[in-house]
Amino acid sequence: GYLHIIFARLFNADDRIRMVAKTRLDPDLHAQRAMISFIHEHYAEKITLEEIALSGNVCRSKCCSLFKQFIQKTPIHFLNLYRLEVSRNLLRNTTDTVSAISQSCGFANQSYFNKMFLEEYGSTPVEFRQRERNRSILEVIHEKITGTNHKGSGSSCCGNFCHYQYCCWQYCNLWYA
Repeated sequence: GYLHIIFARLFNADDRIRMVAKTRLDPDLHAQRAMISFIHEHYAEKITLEEIALSGNVCRSKCCSLFKQFIQKTPIHFLNLYRLEVSRNLLRNTTDTVSAISQSCGFANQSYFNKMFLEEYGSTPVEFRQRERNRSILEVIHEKITGTNHKGSGSSCCGNFCHYQYCCWQYCNLWYA
C-alpha cells in the first residue's frame, strides 16, 4: 500500500549516501525516522501521541508538525493506517478470527476496527477476507484450465481478474453440464 511508498521514500537505499549526510544535518528527518520505527515496532500495543513524540525526542506539537511535513498525516492516523495494513495482510494470509486480528494489531475495540477498515478499504474485514479467498480459488482454477501461471513469469495470461472469473465460469459450466 501507500504506507510502504512513504516508508520507502524515507528509507530509500538508492539515496542512502545523501540521506546519511542529510540526517546528520537534519534532526527533523532523524526524529521522523525514529517515530516511524517506533510505530512499526509497537503498533500492536496501546500507543499514545506522547510515546510517539518521545521516541523521536520531540514534543507532541513538533511530532504532529513533522508528520504533517513528511507524511501529510497525523501520527495517530498514520498509526491506524499501518495497523489496518498489517491487519489486511493477516486477513489475507491467516485463518485467525477478525477479533484476534484486530486485537493483535492494536485495536482495543473490534467495532472501531471494523469501521476504520470499511472506511479505508470499502468493505468489512469479513467481506475482504471472503473476496481474497474467492480470488485465490479463481486463480487456481484458471491455472488448471489454461495451464498458465497468472503471476506473470513468462505467462501468456492477461492477468485480468474478470478473465479468471470467465474462465472459471466456463469450467464450471463444462464440468457440471
